[in-house]
Formats: sequence, C-alpha cells, structure tokens
Amino acid sequence: MKNFKLLFVLVIICQSIHSQSTKKPNIIFILADDLGWSDVDGRSDFYETPRIDALLQKGLTFNFAYSNGVNCAPTRAAYLSGRYGAKTGIVAVSSTTRGLGKNRAVIPPNSAGSLPENVYSVAKAMKAAGYHTGIIGKWHVGYYGNSHPSNQGYDSNFITYKPTHNGYKNGHIKYGPGSKDYKSMNTLPYYEEEDGHVGNILAREALHFLEKAVKQEKPFFLDYHQFLPHGPLQAPDKFIAPYLNKKAKKGIANDNRPDYAGQIACLDYNVGRILDKVKELGIADNTIIVFASDNGGVGDASASGFLNMDVNTSNLPLKGRKNHAYEGGIRTPFSIYWPGVTKSNTSTDQQLMLFDLYPTFVDIAGGKLDKKGNILKSDNSVYKVDGKSLKSVITGQSKQIADRDLYWIYPSYVGALNKMANKAPYYLSVPHGALRSGDYKMVYLWEYDRAELYNLKEDFEELHNIAAEHPEMVSEMKAKLIQHAGKFAPVRKSDTQWPFVGTELSNNSGSTNIYIQDINDEVRNVLDFKNGTGVYITHINKENFVSKSKSINVAYNYLLTKIDGIAIKNTQHAKELLKGKKMGAEIPATFWKTGKEKPCVLKIEKSVKI
Repeated sequence: MKNFKLLFVLVIICQSIHSQSTKKPNIIFILADDLGWSDVDGRSDFYETPRIDALLQKGLTFNFAYSNGVNCAPTRAAYLSGRYGAKTGIVAVSSTTRGLGKNRAVIPPNSAGSLPENVYSVAKAMKAAGYHTGIIGKWHVGYYGNSHPSNQGYDSNFITYKPTHNGYKNGHIKYGPGSKDYKSMNTLPYYEEEDGHVGNILAREALHFLEKAVKQEKPFFLDYHQFLPHGPLQAPDKFIAPYLNKKAKKGIANDNRPDYAGQIACLDYNVGRILDKVKELGIADNTIIVFASDNGGVGDASASGFLNMDVNTSNLPLKGRKNHAYEGGIRTPFSIYWPGVTKSNTSTDQQLMLFDLYPTFVDIAGGKLDKKGNILKSDNSVYKVDGKSLKSVITGQSKQIADRDLYWIYPSYVGALNKMANKAPYYLSVPHGALRSGDYKMVYLWEYDRAELYNLKEDFEELHNIAAEHPEMVSEMKAKLIQHAGKFAPVRKSDTQWPFVGTELSNNSGSTNIYIQDINDEVRNVLDFKNGTGVYITHINKENFVSKSKSINVAYNYLLTKIDGIAIKNTQHAKELLKGKKMGAEIPATFWKTGKEKPCVLKIEKSVKI
C-alpha cells in the first residue's frame, strides 16, 4: 500500500515536470517604476537591494540599457508596440502643456492617451508563438476598448491605475477605468495580510499567475510591472524602519531618504518573492528573468539647469532625472538571466532600448521574424517594429548588432514650479529630445532652440558640452531628430502663420495655445456635441490636425461656442469677432466640454493674422 502511494506521488510529479518540459523557456519581465540606475547594484551605499543585486549579477548586464521615454507612458507604449513614440502617438503623460501659455516658447503637440488600433502588441506575438500570457501591475496606455490588455493578447490581467490619487493603500482599484469588473483592492481576501499595500498585492497576484501558469501545457510569458518605487513614498513601516537611523556614507545629497529607501526595499522583497516562487515550482532552469526600470529616478535637476522638485533620490554620477533625456533620466539598470545560456557577472556595451525586448522575446520564443527583424504574423503579414532582436548578443553568437541611432522625444512641459506665477524658472522640464549616434549624444531643447553634444565614451556624466566644437555634427543630428519627431516636433510660436496661435483659452487653472478648425460631423459625434455651432479647438500642430475620430483626445480638446456673448457660426465668423482686438486684450468667451458650457477668457498674447 505504501509503494502504491509513492508511485501515485511520482506520477503527479512527473506530470508537473512534463507540463514544463517544453524547449521554449518561460519569460518573466520585471519592470520597476522610477527606479534609478544608481539605486541598485551597489551604486548607492544607502539603499539595500540584495535580491535585485543578486539577480543583476546572475545574468548578462547591458551597460547601456535605455528606457524609450523620460517617463512611464512613452516607455510602456514603445515596449508593448515595439515602436517609437512618434509612431504610437504616446510621447508624454497626459497634457503636454502646463502653467501659463505666455511662459512657453513653443506649442507642443498633443500626446495620445491610448495605444492606436494598428498596434500588434508583444503579448499578441507571444501568444501566437504558443505562450500563455499575463500582465500584472501598471498599464498606463489606455483602459478602453482596443487599449485594454484583454484586447492586446493577454490571457489574464491584473492591471491597476496609478497609486498617486489615494496612495498605495486607500481606495486603489483592481482594474483601470473602462473595465466592467473593476473592484477596490480592499475587497481582496488577503488585503490585510499584504499590509493593504499595492506593491505587495501585485506580487501576490504574480504568484497566483505563476501557480496557475505552471499547470498549462505551454510556456508562459509574464509582464510583472510594479509601481514601486514610484511615489507617493508609502512603503509599509517594516521596510522603512531599518533606514530611520542610517546615514549615507558618501554624503551625497538626496541619497538618504528612509521613505524612498523603504519603497526600494519593498520592491526588492517582492522581486525576491517572484524568484522564490519560480524555484519552488521547479521551473527555475527553464525560466528567463529580465529586470529593468521604465525611466530614471526622481533625482536632483539642478545639474540640468532646473530647480529641484519632488526629489526622491540621487542619480549621480549620471546627469538629470526622470523627465529629462540626460542619462539620469533614461539609463536603466538592466539584466537578463537565461539559465544555461547567460553567464554570471558578465556585461555588454551593446546599446539596448526597452522596445528591443519585443522582437527579442519573440525571437527567443521561436516566433517568426522577417529578414529586417519585423514580426511576421500568423497570416504572414508584416508588423513593422523599430526595436531589434538582441538574441544573438544574449546567446553570445555575436558581440553586437549593427550600429543604429537611438532617439528620444519629449515635446512636453512638466511641472509648473511656480504654478500660475510669473517667476522663472517656470518648468522642471521643457520640450526636448535626444539622439545617440555611436559614442555621441545630442540633447536638443526646442524651448530654447539649443543643442548640447556629449561624448559618452569620454564623458558619461555629460559634464562637457562640446557642441561648439562640432557644429556640422550637431546640425546633422538636429536635422535627424526633427525628422524623426515629424508631426510631434513642437512648433515655435514665431514660426507659425495659423490664426489664433498665441491666443489662450483659460479657465483660471491653466491655459493652452490653440489652433482652430470648423466643427464637422466627425468631431461632433466623438465629442457628443449635438446642437449648435462652434469652432473645434486643439493645441496639436498644423500637420497633426484631427482627421480621424480615434485620434481625438476628449480630455484636452474643446469647442469654442461664443465670443463676447455672440454664438460662433464658423472660423471665419470667429475671426471677424476678433478683428481689431489689441495685444493683451482679454475677451470673454464660452467653451463647451463634457456636456457643459463654461466661461473662459481669450487672451490675445501675440498679433494674429486675421
């Protein structure tokens, strides 16, 4: 009888092993949020990240791994789509205009809030390659229709909205807006057991996914995208306590906050839970684990010429911070551990952007790529990606892939430091972009029409601007960047001939420079404007005027209905009503938004062509 029991147990174990004995490896992509390159792997002597450090040292480190954006949404959209932001339209988070319009030298384009319909996501490609797919955590690229992960190839999802309204504990929802089954996290049966903390809850859900996925007769692909250490800084007390009386030996400013250290410690703990579960399930030898951050740390901005604002950490020796295209804003800790393939404590100078992971994962999964590295769908149609498969570098078949230029665009204003005040500096970050070509990197600030050039091989701290020494190189790189940005390149106010540019639509809480066009049926239907006439207002540039309803972002566009109490018939009528108005004049007006008419002021800031 005892022998029968033993045989029964052996059969169960063999079945479990058989379900994971596929040649295709499982893949877990751990993506931290706002974790700086200098925050881990011993580069800070204040933070302690033993589990993350061990993982980084266990795999192949990419010394020049970059996020695709200077903040979260552009990076996430690029990773999911395999494409630059100039192609997905997601180039910033929410509005690109902040503060007073008169303090802005350029008119930034609108950024899309969700993935376009033509995206064939990494999850769809992995699913086509035979994988069970899941995503846990931060999504932030749209929560409706096509943009919901359930429509982007994920078999299961536990996505959450940002924890910046009510924090990591209170009132956080399980699914983002647009889901019919959203629930508050405090209804989860293990809520108190996990300290009611979003970071812990996401890890718990990842463990649940792994326990279920291991029973599948196929490999799994998991995007485990944590919010940690993104603010607000609300780690459970047990993670903060060890740092309350600890001093940073190096004495580096902003590298000694116990609350931020607690956030990182909480992240480290939950990364450890994932690693332990993989080992416990007996799948460690066939599971690839990738670790990265979506952008740089929220560090000091003074080295980049901006005032400090919400500083959580130090990115030194790197320059800049989140929202900047300097190294401190885009360099990410990165390592890939592939058991039996990568070697411990090895590194490569191969440049990597996070959208390279899309074709790399598909390549590893045995999916189809064409000769140019694009994705071949099941119907053999081609889905073009900008990312490149780095499988050959990871497996050691080649040291590097062919040289290529890397681009970043961030045509947005961030952080009105003095709110509505007239005191400079006005912003934490202004519209800018960057291009890395070989060892050289150019940072171009549209706001000031100023280019900076650095030789990263000799000056990775970006301390010595050598633009004046290489005017031809700068000119060529600037032209490339502007061409890459295309319709997402900001327009200088002085360069445009469009009516109403330099005019402000204001409601006492901010303003926007505007373009106008006559309302048409398409705009009317999308904005649900059923009656009356008016002028459609947007602050996207001339070449990017709305032509299809799917590109209209209701949150940042308006219908101007009245000027000086007179109902507007069309753009020509609006021009006539504004004729003769002097610079600085403030004209009472009315605009329509979200079903209501609201008062506003049109302020003529520059002369306009009427």
